[in-house]
Amino acid sequence: MFRMNNNRSLCLRPGKLGVAAILLCIFSLTGCIKAPEVSLSDIKISSMSFKKLDLVCMFDVYNPNIFAANLKKFDCDFTAFDTPLASGAAAGPIPTIPAGGRRTLPIDLVIRLPNLADVARNYAKGKTVPFALTSRPVFDVLGISLPVSFNHSGQIPALLAPKWTLKGGSVRGG
Repeated sequence: MFRMNNNRSLCLRPGKLGVAAILLCIFSLTGCIKAPEVSLSDIKISSMSFKKLDLVCMFDVYNPNIFAANLKKFDCDFTAFDTPLASGAAAGPIPTIPAGGRRTLPIDLVIRLPNLADVARNYAKGKTVPFALTSRPVFDVLGISLPVSFNHSGQIPALLAPKWTLKGGSVRGG
């Protein structure tokens, strides 16, 4: 004959032990969540006119987690000589970055030529042009928002015009 055990399993027993086990699982999962890594892979000129310059910044995103990461928002700013030149954001459907996976995200930036006037004046004075590309993507991993800061800055060498002078000339008649 089979004998029934009236003691409940520890996992099914409501009370302090069950709550502690659930909390332990939650804290162990959230302690393993890391912010995705963002890096700039390329900047391309997509079009140019007398009024504006269209750029596409390509960002590589790596998700080191064992869970997929959803990108909630991704915006970006470009400055030169501390002058804001362009802003942009991810448009359209934002892809999910799979667990342990990579995605390349294009961000469109538009530089209006009137915004370049101050930068052009400073460009003519110096030997380098300081620039900064900053972005603030926010990822959602298991319902937890993970903001990430990305700053890429540096110096672009300015192209100085040669110092040519005209010396006396003559015109020959034929």
